[in-house]
Amino acid sequence: MGKLAIDPNRKLAFIANKQSGQYAIYDDDYQRWAPVIKSMSDKYGVPEDLIHSVLTQESEYGNMPKAGNNVMQVSDIAIKEMNKPYFRNKYGLEPIDSKFKTKEDGLEAGVRYLAWIRDHGAGSKGGIDINDTFAV
Repeated sequence: MGKLAIDPNRKLAFIANKQSGQYAIYDDDYQRWAPVIKSMSDKYGVPEDLIHSVLTQESEYGNMPKAGNNVMQVSDIAIKEMNKPYFRNKYGLEPIDSKFKTKEDGLEAGVRYLAWIRDHGAGSKGGIDINDTFAV
C-alpha cells in the first residue's frame, strides 16, 4: 500500500478505504453529486448514503478513467434485466442503453439497478432490504 497523494489545492471531503489502499474524495466532487444523488434517491426510493457508497467504490465519484460515463459500473446484463417491461412499467421508465451519454445517465442506471435489486433480490423469492448495505 503506497502513500496516499492528496492534492493540497482541493478541500478534502473524506478519505475512503479500499482493499488496495486509501483514496481521497474531494469536497467539490461530493458537492457536485449530492443534489443529483438526492434527486435519484427520491425518484427510486434508494437511500442516499447507499448511492454515495456505491459511487465512491465504483468510480471515486466519476474520477476513475476506466469508468467513463458508467460511474456505477452497471453491466450489460443488469441493463437487460432493468429493461424488462415489469420493472420499467412499475416506475414509468423508458428503456436505457448501456452507452451512457453523461455521467448522470450512468448514475441513474446504477440507482435503477439498486432499485431493481431491492425489488427482485438475488434470488426468485423477492427483494432484499437495501437499507442493509451488507446485503448489497
